[in-house]
Amino acid sequence: MNDHQTALGNHLDTELASIQIFEDFQDCPEVLDEVDALFRDTYLQDVQSIASAITTRDSSSLAFRAHKIKGSVMCFHHERAARAAALLEQMALDGDLEGSQDLVEVLNLAFGEVCLSMNRAHSMFINSVAQ
Repeated sequence: MNDHQTALGNHLDTELASIQIFEDFQDCPEVLDEVDALFRDTYLQDVQSIASAITTRDSSSLAFRAHKIKGSVMCFHHERAARAAALLEQMALDGDLEGSQDLVEVLNLAFGEVCLSMNRAHSMFINSVAQ
């Protein structure tokens, strides 16, 4: 898969996630505001904690934070980030952190993608009210 195909796939994933977020929160859009704010306030700190846990080889902290992130990104339909977090969690449980830094990078990139999906879902709510 070349870079263009990867970028197109990421764009389509983000668009699909936006639609799914819109549908999930359609009956209570105000709750999206709350979970969006909570996600933005804690996600990057959790990723930093994961990176620190890898450095210090703190498997229990790594497993906990990876599990937390997995749940967060699954709420917003970002499967690639959820798979990366699940793999990190399993690596921590197994005590094998080989390749874990690559997964941290996936989680760092996922922050922007999730935020973009939520921004697009917010726009869908605005557009649906305007119609």
